[in-house]
Amino acid sequence: CTICFTDGPVSEGICCPRTHYTCADCFDAHVRNEAGKDLALLAKTDGRILCPRNTAANTAADRCDAAHFADKDIAAQVTHETFELYLDARSKLKEKAVAEEMEAQMNERLERERARAALGAGKEEKLRVAKEHVIETVLTLACPRCKQAFVDFDGCFALKCSRCA
Repeated sequence: CTICFTDGPVSEGICCPRTHYTCADCFDAHVRNEAGKDLALLAKTDGRILCPRNTAANTAADRCDAAHFADKDIAAQVTHETFELYLDARSKLKEKAVAEEMEAQMNERLERERARAALGAGKEEKLRVAKEHVIETVLTLACPRCKQAFVDFDGCFALKCSRCA
């Protein structure tokens, strides 16, 4: 066994594609340990279980470069509880990836809305200025000479204001 260094029949454990044997008890503990890691560490292997010889404790020459174990092989070698922990860890990793993707999409939409609002604010300001112009120059009766507004209007349109009279 690559973990406890005991000899045992291959049928009572699992071998990675590079034929590194791990007994069933050690493999169960290995899967539990890997499944219990922080999500950032799990993300490095996509939540998959690698050969126990593929760790930082091994030098580059001793490190196993085999692909991850298949889920069906893991399920066949570990207890039900351990496999549930493994699946739960993978599920949390997928949820984290989806949440990060959704957050990125939301931030992108937020930036687009901010840019659109900034463009719209310029249009709204032009509209406000045009509205004030119509109110002050067209709808308000004012002296044609000095533009002073008439407070109360009585009589014909040929008027003079108090300033111009």
